[in-house]
This record gives sequence, C-alpha cells and structure tokens, in this order.
Amino acid sequence: MKQHADGFASSSKSPPKETREMSNQEFIARINALIPAPNEEANRNLLDFGNSLWLRLKEDLYNTFSSISRHFTPDTLQGVYDLSGIANEGMLP
Repeated sequence: MKQHADGFASSSKSPPKETREMSNQEFIARINALIPAPNEEANRNLLDFGNSLWLRLKEDLYNTFSSISRHFTPDTLQGVYDLSGIANEGMLP
C-alpha cells in the first residue's frame, strides 16, 4: 500500500471494473453479425429468454454462440441457433 501525504493509505490496485447489462439492441446486433442467416423470430425468442432470468444471460447466450462459431462450422452454428430460437419447441426452456 502506498502512503499519501495526508496520512491515508491507498491500494495500487485499480477499482473493480463496472459492468453493464447488454442492451437488447446490442444483443440483436451481435447475434445478427455472428449467425450466418439470423431471423427475427429466433432473435426475439432468444432475447425474451435472455431477459427472463437474470441480467447477464443475454451476454452468456451471445458468448455461447460466439464460442460455437470459433470451434465449429457455420452450418453447425446455424443449426444450434435455429434449434435454440424456436419458442416452446426449441432447446431453450
């Protein structure tokens, strides 16, 4: 710890990084840029799911699709997206 002239000590560590929730528009834009053939209904269903549970779920969903895109073919990414985005019949609860 570093001692200041006023007698108070401060840590050299930076303050915790402030996190913010991914906006709906940002989520849709990121998904549209990532998925080979996005569609409005699937995006809406994923967004509804992402908003239904907790604040960071949209970011988690996007990161999941991003990871799939890095490790699998575009066809696989599209298949997972298509299966996940079907309300009441897809892979999402």
